[in-house]
Amino acid sequence: MAKPTHIARYYADDKDVFDLLSLGNVNMTKLHSFLRQRGIVVSPTLDKEEIARYFQRSPLSWPQLESLLSLIDRAEREDKFTTCKIDATDTSVDSVISAVAAIQNDRGERCGEVFKTEKIGDGGVEITVSYAEPDLSKTRCLQKDDKTLVIRLVKENGGFKVRRHDNERSAAILDQVEKLLSPSDTTQHRKRREIAVSGLTSTQRSKFFVELARGIPGYELKDEKGLRVDRPESDSNETEEDEEAETERKKAEEEFRGMVKRAILQGTSLLMSREYQNYAKDGYSISKLSWTVEETGNNGNLVEFSAEFNDGEQGTGFQYRVLGKFERKEDGSMAKARTSVTGLEKDRLLGLLEECAFASVEKARNEETGDAANSPVEEH
Repeated sequence: MAKPTHIARYYADDKDVFDLLSLGNVNMTKLHSFLRQRGIVVSPTLDKEEIARYFQRSPLSWPQLESLLSLIDRAEREDKFTTCKIDATDTSVDSVISAVAAIQNDRGERCGEVFKTEKIGDGGVEITVSYAEPDLSKTRCLQKDDKTLVIRLVKENGGFKVRRHDNERSAAILDQVEKLLSPSDTTQHRKRREIAVSGLTSTQRSKFFVELARGIPGYELKDEKGLRVDRPESDSNETEEDEEAETERKKAEEEFRGMVKRAILQGTSLLMSREYQNYAKDGYSISKLSWTVEETGNNGNLVEFSAEFNDGEQGTGFQYRVLGKFERKEDGSMAKARTSVTGLEKDRLLGLLEECAFASVEKARNEETGDAANSPVEEH
């Protein structure tokens, strides 16, 4: 098994300490508390820079430095998720586990990754990969980020449904899993179906998001809180034009793009707003949406989702998150603060969103054109 790797430890010099204490998330309460633990009492009238100038000359042992880091540490935002379906009718969960073991032997020490693989339910496997990544934008004491990614494969009719954190590392690992699961007598990977709206009209692309927001099973759409619109690179329903008309059209289009290429709207009931309607009439399509839904039935909670295409013009790179929930109080009112969703509840909500996304992209294509033969789900 691969061993955890650590960036070499060092002694923090005076500049490191000063930079660390000068961070915006180091408030005076935390700083005074840390100083009192070391037997140092400072005047409450001193500002943070004066304290940092004094404190940087005070030696710090490694345990003391780690204690200071724990006081100011902030949880990193979790990567968004993405999903796909892999055609693998002849592949078992045990075959996936064997493939992951081979990948671990290949990548573990070379990439500084620690793998953990476990079966979930009756037909699934979850791969958890821990690794360290440098972040040179931070002061030296904080330049090592310990991260974790998850790849989940659940057996379905015809293959596996995949959920993974959307980053280059997880994509590379999934590619290796697919390659090892492919028959040895072919160089072709198994077919992968991903959520994508490339090739659809701007109306169809926006239709996808509307269906997604309205279609979460067991929930009712309450509000759209934020959206992004992009001008699609091409429109699959363009009519044939003569050369002169096409030249004029492209010129006008480029001039228009030069004015506004992308727009972000925030507020309430955005799909009904005049601003969004104007963008829609001008050929823009939704490429990102955050919305809230309420559980059907009595005293349901509000749940907030977010979904987007990383490349809004192309309509590819589908990503999504469960942002959190607003719990209903005993008196029937809704809490003002959003709380996080974890564990089985988060897994259930992500699953509902994924299935709704696959159904919504099909519906957006078929309702607009009536052509069910051309699937809006890309295959690779």
